Amino acid sequence: MKLKAFTIIELTVITLLSGIVISIAYFVFFILQKQYNTYDKTSKIQLEITTLNRLLTEDFQKADSIVSSTNSAFLIYKNEVVTDYKFEPNYITRNKSSVTDTFHLSTDNVSLILDEVPVSVPGIWLNELKFEANYHQKKLNFHFYKKYPVAPFITKDNQKQ
Repeated sequence: MKLKAFTIIELTVITLLSGIVISIAYFVFFILQKQYNTYDKTSKIQLEITTLNRLLTEDFQKADSIVSSTNSAFLIYKNEVVTDYKFEPNYITRNKSSVTDTFHLSTDNVSLILDEVPVSVPGIWLNELKFEANYHQKKLNFHFYKKYPVAPFITKDNQKQ
């Protein structure tokens, strides 16, 4: 009695074709995983840039006063709450109410400015911040401006005159 079965050649061809299909699938998976990792890294950096921009804009606009603390750090006062920003070459920190945010951006040319004059002495009010952040071999320029009301600058001596 003769049994119906596959020959060795048929089994070899099927194994070879299966191996080719599996290797193509693995190669496609590897490429997609690499693309996803690149996208994930880029989106995280973009989220950090967007969040930093939003927080600095909000803090500058809502601040009662902004005061320099070093050449690359400043304090923002709003309703007795202090927000401390520090610019380091490879990151920026924001400390508010014992919560610290770290933004992993390399920065250059941090300028703390009062009325178009760079400030390098601690304790001086600021109305402008400029810096550059590096992103994909490109320099992103950031510029934040605080428009103060006149009232805080008027002293009692000036009011008596």
